[in-house]
Amino acid sequence: LPDEAGRVEATMAIMINNSSANALEVALAGVCDAPRVVLESSRNGEASLYFKPTHVGSSTVRYFEVTNPGTLPLAFQWVVPSRYAEVLKVSPPSGVLSGGSEARVAFTFTPNSEAKFHMKASCFVMTLAADGAYAGREFELPAVPAPGTDDQSGWREHSLKLYGAGTSAALDFFPRSLDFGNSPVHESSSGKIRVFNRGEADVGLYVYAAAVSESGTSMPGGQTRSLSGSSTNETLEVIQLSAEFVVVPSRSSASVGVTFAPRARAYYAYGVYCMVLPHESNVDKLSAGVGPDAAFEKYLRGGLGAAGQPLLMADVTGVGELPSLAVADCFVGRSPGKAVWWRRLSLDLLNIELAMNLSRAEEVFAATRENIVEAPMYAGLVSTLPTFDLDLGSGVAGSGASVVRLRFVNRGSTSVKFEFLYPSDLEWCDIQGLSEYDLDEELLRANKLFSFYPKSGHVAADGAINVELTYHHLVP
Repeated sequence: LPDEAGRVEATMAIMINNSSANALEVALAGVCDAPRVVLESSRNGEASLYFKPTHVGSSTVRYFEVTNPGTLPLAFQWVVPSRYAEVLKVSPPSGVLSGGSEARVAFTFTPNSEAKFHMKASCFVMTLAADGAYAGREFELPAVPAPGTDDQSGWREHSLKLYGAGTSAALDFFPRSLDFGNSPVHESSSGKIRVFNRGEADVGLYVYAAAVSESGTSMPGGQTRSLSGSSTNETLEVIQLSAEFVVVPSRSSASVGVTFAPRARAYYAYGVYCMVLPHESNVDKLSAGVGPDAAFEKYLRGGLGAAGQPLLMADVTGVGELPSLAVADCFVGRSPGKAVWWRRLSLDLLNIELAMNLSRAEEVFAATRENIVEAPMYAGLVSTLPTFDLDLGSGVAGSGASVVRLRFVNRGSTSVKFEFLYPSDLEWCDIQGLSEYDLDEELLRANKLFSFYPKSGHVAADGAINVELTYHHLVP
């Protein structure tokens, strides 16, 4: 057998009738192929692979080409020293390369500390018979020897040097407290949280909001999307984030928009949290506008290490405030006096109702008035709203109009928007139709017997406005 790979030439003598005089010489030639592979980017027989700086606990993947330049199939197997077993993974760790083919191998680097890593992996190869069996025999290949040993049992070793560095996330957030102050119920206020990445690697973040208990601790479970994967609508209705996943480039910044929309008269306290995505591929997908892989859902549900603990980006607080509108006075230019008119116009009951929190029906009514989703439900809500009798008194037909001026004051700290609506101003009438009572009211309106002025407007905080109610004593 040849000792070296290459072309082999020899001469063979064939004797006829055992006579050297009749001998024939036959020229023999062949090619001997040694088990070898070509590693990508090899220089002077050495190959290297570099990982970009990677956050501790996160992973970076690099792909590497292994080529079989010969004509015979090869078995290959990668060996990583035990001290790097948790830091460096190879996939696939072994396989078969047919002649002239190549394999794409993935190296996953997951640093476990803030340090530089100089690693080495060995690729052992062995020639197989043309049918794929080891030396033409159907049994398992010999065990791969330890890297760097002389006795390699038919295996041939190729080395790959790998370099990487573990870094910390090095994230800063500003502001750390976002106070929206007093905000009208069902109106939105917006702010931003800036995220600064001082590290050497891009960071992918999963961002979520969670309510804070009276003791000041985070309660992600049952409030919004959380580590347990549960969710309710409460937090998602009050606090909305501009993005659930954010990529912050190295030595750069990104922002997360926060919208506060209170649903009731109450004090709200939330925390906006983030978690570093555990795999570089998620950052690449987010940069391309694609969501993270399914493995991240499993990551959220358990098995969190120190690198996967939530980071508090900012505390978010705000107060939901209902309109504090009330009738402070009334002016009527005729008898029987202000006290009687106050009672006739049910102004005490009106003020009590204006001071109360909205019922659930009123909340839904207010939230859906501009955008009706379920028309029958909307129509039913209108019929449940409170009603009041405004007795403007009687008068002789054609005797002139009765005019009452009500002075509304805003005792709250936010401006108030008001609007007087007739039955036909409500969209549900187009769906359900007007009742007989509604038709009578529309008849008064059509004949201009009753009117408000102004019909709508704004009252600033601590401000006041006069509203004039006019009724004409005419026969339609």
